[in-house]
Amino acid sequence: MIDAVISNRLSDLILETYGDDLIRLWPLDERSGTSARDLSVNKSTGTYSGVVLRADTIQNGDHALTHDGVNDYVDIETDLHADMNFDEHTIGIFTKTASWTSGTQDYLIRINETGGSGGEIRIYRPSVNNQMNFRRNGGGTTKTITFGMSPSVFFFCAYTCSIANDRIRGYIDGTLSGTPQTGNVAWDDTGPVAAGVNIGAGNQSGLQAWDGQTALAFIANRESTAVELLRIAKGGGLV
Repeated sequence: MIDAVISNRLSDLILETYGDDLIRLWPLDERSGTSARDLSVNKSTGTYSGVVLRADTIQNGDHALTHDGVNDYVDIETDLHADMNFDEHTIGIFTKTASWTSGTQDYLIRINETGGSGGEIRIYRPSVNNQMNFRRNGGGTTKTITFGMSPSVFFFCAYTCSIANDRIRGYIDGTLSGTPQTGNVAWDDTGPVAAGVNIGAGNQSGLQAWDGQTALAFIANRESTAVELLRIAKGGGLV
């Protein structure tokens, strides 16, 4: 049985911002259990594996998970292929890393698909020190946004995609980060999503697991504006 607060101000802000476009909203603040509830209309529950619940708090006091960098993750695969618009979307998450100089690649979020051209979306810390990357492989064309950073506190990481506007963008705390990428290709939507759809690891075996903390995460089926993402960052107490 899960003992959890049903909602919080940050969750309410995201629900208000995206409305019907919001397809997933995981507060990641359960007190116990292995289920990560989804506050969106889809109610697609994630599954905790190995993480420590309520081990930290972001700047506004909301709770966060701790990942050990070995095999901890949150499985978010359920029905995602059916619900997500892979060509128009926003993925956002509050996070902190234990080290910016580990020399290893660690996945923060990965959505991996084996069908068609093997599409993939990943937000990750590469093996290059003091750096974050956003990557999208759609229709066999890979585009990567790279930028330097090394905060020791929680930050709000957001990736947006719009094939209609031919751009993918990365934001940190509501500020555009790195160089937006053009020349993107529509997703090869033959599916299905593979067993590599997680927060905190590349697959259910803990591939290149995140070492640090994660808090509230969401997916919306449209490109966000910088104003919206800055408002969310402020809601988390980051700016």
